[in-house]
Amino acid sequence: MVIVFIGPPGSGKGTQAQVLKDSVLPNLNILTVSSLLKEKSSDGSILGNEIKKKMDNGDLIDDKIVISVLKEKADNLVDKQLLVDGFPRSSMQAESLKEIFFDKKLNIFNFDVTDEELLARIKKRSQGGSFVSTFSFSFFFSTRILFNTNTICFCISYIN
Repeated sequence: MVIVFIGPPGSGKGTQAQVLKDSVLPNLNILTVSSLLKEKSSDGSILGNEIKKKMDNGDLIDDKIVISVLKEKADNLVDKQLLVDGFPRSSMQAESLKEIFFDKKLNIFNFDVTDEELLARIKKRSQGGSFVSTFSFSFFFSTRILFNTNTICFCISYIN
């Protein structure tokens, strides 16, 4: 079984993934792209070192790399219960779902939260850290628009 949670940052994907694991599916493997990239960046491989360098510089990680890291992890968890949190975030990533999980039934859930609620959640998350001083609210809205336009449209297309 593969569950895919899509939605913008702050929509509750991680929280609900943990609730699902704790209350219903104790053997659920929760795969978040950020955790997978951090794990890969510390493995000493050529790809891991490339990811580490990009992360240290604050660069975005190319879709092909994100896809290959997720595919590698999914291939190592054959016949396990998987929940993919926060993937896909682009049309290329959405299309890759077909190849990564070609033989699995996908259960895709979209977390639809208003911009106001997302902003409140992100502000609450940021309290007590330096995040709030560096966070650009125009960045929040531009990424929200990109998320809505790219990810949801392609996932709906994929489901149909």
